[in-house]
Amino acid sequence: MRNLVVGDFARQVLLRGAYGNVIVRNRIGGDEFKHGHGRGVYLQESDGNTIAYNAIVDHGGGVSLESSSENIFNNNTVAYSRKVAVHLFGQSARNRFVRNVFSANRRQVDISAYSKDNIFS
Repeated sequence: MRNLVVGDFARQVLLRGAYGNVIVRNRIGGDEFKHGHGRGVYLQESDGNTIAYNAIVDHGGGVSLESSSENIFNNNTVAYSRKVAVHLFGQSARNRFVRNVFSANRRQVDISAYSKDNIFS
């Protein structure tokens, strides 16, 4: 998925049981869309995906990973999340968050006790 504007869904981008996808250079959400209460990017039991150079803006939660591992998030901007910019729960492990910008979010990161070995840099 590349170079799109995505909005007006409860979950702007949902990967469920997905592997090896690339989501790059998109605008996901924004204040002109009605469903800002939902999630911008939601990975559920999805591994080995790359999410890069996206603007993930104006959501209840910017990025959520549920039991998802070995995903790469780099050079994204996550802003104006009313709950949390990044939420890792279930058994989400070995995900890498590199060179991302978290701005004007209520909370930046929430990691459950079952999520291990995630890297934020």
